[in-house]
Amino acid sequence: MHPKAINFKFVWLCYSSLFLLGLADNIRGPLFPDVMKNLDLSDFQGSSLWGIASAFAFLGCLLTPWLLRKTNLRISFLISMFLMLLGQWFAAFAIHYGFAAVGSVSLGLSFGFLGVLQNALILRSGPADRIQSLQAGLHSQYALASLLAPLMLSSVALFLPGWRIGALAGALITSIGFVFLLWSSRGLQDTGPAPRPPEMKRHSPRSLLVRAIWVGCVLGFYVIVEIMASSRLALLLQREMNFQFEEASLATTLFFVGLLVGRVLFIFWQPQKSLRIQLVLSHALTLIFLILGLVHDPRWVILTGLSMAPFYPLAMAYIGSRFHGDEIPQVAAVALSINSFLTVIMHLGVGALTEQFGILRAIWLGPFAIAISLSFLLSDNWLFRKLGTQ
Repeated sequence: MHPKAINFKFVWLCYSSLFLLGLADNIRGPLFPDVMKNLDLSDFQGSSLWGIASAFAFLGCLLTPWLLRKTNLRISFLISMFLMLLGQWFAAFAIHYGFAAVGSVSLGLSFGFLGVLQNALILRSGPADRIQSLQAGLHSQYALASLLAPLMLSSVALFLPGWRIGALAGALITSIGFVFLLWSSRGLQDTGPAPRPPEMKRHSPRSLLVRAIWVGCVLGFYVIVEIMASSRLALLLQREMNFQFEEASLATTLFFVGLLVGRVLFIFWQPQKSLRIQLVLSHALTLIFLILGLVHDPRWVILTGLSMAPFYPLAMAYIGSRFHGDEIPQVAAVALSINSFLTVIMHLGVGALTEQFGILRAIWLGPFAIAISLSFLLSDNWLFRKLGTQ
């Protein structure tokens, strides 16, 4: 690949697979109440299906470097996609808890594998000055899928109601996507490491692990806030503002619109400020909107979709500028494993706090988590200078 060229085969593979992942992930929520009712699941069993998926996503992240060593880039992607469609078919035909749990295992592994593969590969897809735009475009696919998933389910339900039909529609879309990826990824070759400054040196194993944990904390405490806002916003507005179901659903949709618009904006607009400053500003705005939502009016939380939108793609571009190319899969594996672990803790913690103190107080975990992520982010220069390459 010419140093100034974009490898559009890499970009297509990353973008299309993340869009399909986003659909698979986001059709679960709307179908979940009917699944629990139809399969006669207890609250604990229902919650455990989400926990199983997150736990195996954690395992998938850790196993991705091993998978790449045992196979190659194309086969790793195809294995991940196959596991995703297998998980969806298991869920669609689930007749009891065991079937649904196997589906969650398969989905979780695929999410873990793909999370590392996509973020590592997109850093190799073009020159350093285009990585920020490519990352913004990549993570726009998840935001777009988040908007389209409930619309797809609603459209299918108009003609063929029932949760199984909705789950089958999702599985069919993934199956078609898998066939297209199988065909379009032929001849895919790894063209080398991600672009990096020429003076960058390799890190020792100890230094690399500490930096990877740092990355995981910056990203992980951000990700749990994004998931918390998107999954608990409707409940917050219904209980604290007496919103009807339709109004709360519209508010959640607006949150995802902000997430999508913000990420699309950063495809075409690259501010002159450094990546680090942009990340700090994103966190600062999110912190302000969260606190306003908790002390003034919960509707302020809707705006966190817009303020959080650029953070993840900017953070991944920042990682690409800090690490040697062949270190990135290892760093991404550790970082995304921490993400998955913190997500499980967040769901359990918010659930327990909501039962004990109410949703408004439980959401205070959001500002706390953003503050932790921000403190890690602000410590980067000190940490990286302290460790050096030792």
